[in-house]
Amino acid sequence: MIDAILIAVLALVVSIIGSANPSFWYDEAATISASTRPLPELFELVSSTDSAHTFYYLLMHGWFEIFPHTELWSRIPSSLAVGVAAAGVVTLGRLLSTRSVALSAGVIFAVLPRITSAGIEARPYALATLASVWLTVILIVAARRTSRLMWLLYAVGVVFAVLVNIHLLMLIGVHLCALVMLRLPWVVLRSWALSAAGALVVLIPYLVFMRAQSGQLSWIDPLDHKTFGNVLLTQYFDFSMLFGVLAYVVVAIAAWLYVRRRKVVAFEGQAETAAISVVWMVVPTVGLLVYSIVSQPIYVDRYLSFTAPGAALLLGVSVVTVARKPRLIAALLLAFAIAAVPNWITQRGDYAKFKMDYSQVADTIAAQSSPGDCLLLDDNVTWEPGPIRPLLSARPDAYADLVDVGLGRTGREEGRLWDDNIAPHLIRDKINACSVIWTIAERDPALGSRDVGPNLAPGGPFGTTYAYRVPARLGFHIVERWQFNISQVTKSVR
Repeated sequence: MIDAILIAVLALVVSIIGSANPSFWYDEAATISASTRPLPELFELVSSTDSAHTFYYLLMHGWFEIFPHTELWSRIPSSLAVGVAAAGVVTLGRLLSTRSVALSAGVIFAVLPRITSAGIEARPYALATLASVWLTVILIVAARRTSRLMWLLYAVGVVFAVLVNIHLLMLIGVHLCALVMLRLPWVVLRSWALSAAGALVVLIPYLVFMRAQSGQLSWIDPLDHKTFGNVLLTQYFDFSMLFGVLAYVVVAIAAWLYVRRRKVVAFEGQAETAAISVVWMVVPTVGLLVYSIVSQPIYVDRYLSFTAPGAALLLGVSVVTVARKPRLIAALLLAFAIAAVPNWITQRGDYAKFKMDYSQVADTIAAQSSPGDCLLLDDNVTWEPGPIRPLLSARPDAYADLVDVGLGRTGREEGRLWDDNIAPHLIRDKINACSVIWTIAERDPALGSRDVGPNLAPGGPFGTTYAYRVPARLGFHIVERWQFNISQVTKSVR
């Protein structure tokens, strides 16, 4: 218990440090847009959009009733989930193998790049990871105790896990493989089958509904030559080549030692834990890849965050197999931690989340604008995911006192995530009534990051848009400009 708590605190601290720094991005704006709505509007939204995240949005709705939806507070639930999941990794490691394996797996889980990313993401990936590992803990305990209450708890856990993330349905196959590998008696397999079947019966209406909503994933690109690299590197190691190379080397050496010197390096639960870990990683990955080939593309590396406990356990077993002695184990774990640092720092950079700068734009508008100023959005942005309207949803308070002249029908009115943006040439009268216009457009790499002057040039791309030309014809000229990673903010007066 103490080991699990200590590793949970470690994982929480590693995740939460720097979590307030990266800008919000498109997906997190979706979380805030959905979760801050009244419950009737939230249910209307998820009936047609983002249905897979209904349970998470409900949890975050409750969270935002207590805490503000700032960068830090929006991400704290994910950091907490990583901490609880880390405790689950240690608990599972101890159930399957030795204390050394449990602690090693817990430390690696805490610094695993995929997990340090999920821990600062206001999305359900960390919660799905928590559900995945603790459901597996419940499975092992139920299998050993043969308790009806534990099997009932397992069935409830399956329902909860699938509601958190529908991809966790594939854990049922992983768990069947685990029970077979542990050579458990037929009565245990029968109890598991009954529990899993009961959960599936309860889930049938939800699964049918989700199948009908599969068009919501139409944005995912088909598999290509990059997919193989994503599976091998970014799925668990984000963009940390150093961590990934170290992991593959340690696993390869451990496998070689086990084959060639089994009598020397073998220990309790070694083979079973490694095998279960591999199945945990492979079955869901292959499932998404095969479905992407035969039906529709659904493979996204971060969707498989819930298999990261398997990767941590495999690395934990490998570290103990290779190092064996406590000091050497500690040294190898330190090497993994050091290897994770560069990517960990990058994850916490200003524009770490897909290069987006929603927060920097909001900070500038909030600090520089005055109540009653007008806001105009240039919808001719090329960044993806787009369009530009989600930028406002990430930090709505920053724009609350402005007159949003281009606002059309709101997402809440239509049961959608995003508001409509009206083209500037259709709202000339509204623009003409303004005295100050704050325009958000795409960054121009040919211009500086900060410009002030009585009549600034708009630059090539922006100067050709209606968002500039319509106000300009009404007498407005740019007097200040701020540029960030993908966006620019201009202040225009006349």
